[in-house]
Amino acid sequence: MLYNKDSVAALFGILLGLLITAYYGLTLVYPELGLTHPERAVLERFKGTVEWVKETEAGRGEDSIRFKFKEFEKYFVYHSTEANLVKEEFEIPNSNIEILVDMSDSHSPPLDEHSYHTVYEVVSDSANVRSYEQVKNAYMSDFKSILWIGVGLFVFSALFLLYETYKYRRKHNKKIMAGTRKQRVPRI
Repeated sequence: MLYNKDSVAALFGILLGLLITAYYGLTLVYPELGLTHPERAVLERFKGTVEWVKETEAGRGEDSIRFKFKEFEKYFVYHSTEANLVKEEFEIPNSNIEILVDMSDSHSPPLDEHSYHTVYEVVSDSANVRSYEQVKNAYMSDFKSILWIGVGLFVFSALFLLYETYKYRRKHNKKIMAGTRKQRVPRI
């Protein structure tokens, strides 16, 4: 049988790699598909003092910071690198925090009744904690990493499938060749 469990796993890897590469590759060509960073012009600015801060594990080795300003009935989330630095700034009593937020993008995490808006810049008392450019560069770096992971998965799986096919054909051809050899007939 040509398709053993290793070959099926390789075929699955090829398909997954192709899907990841195609999706992320298309978003580089067609930004309206939704994985690009929003332009600074569409972001809204909010300024206030932080009422509460909650750190959550994002599952990718980095943390997310959820928070709420005293002045607004809106909830915000900061997902990016340097979350601990941002959290430290938020925990300073009575510090004025200014953020840039995409109000068209909101989500509700499981088991949480609030809807959170993504933050793309954090400024504390006129000091830039995380600029829009720094956050954008971090997002694009992650984006490109995922694209390369898809390409690598595709190439590795394709090579593995070729190797499995080569092994199968070599083994199968030996059996065929062994059955076609002339058999000696004993002389009487």
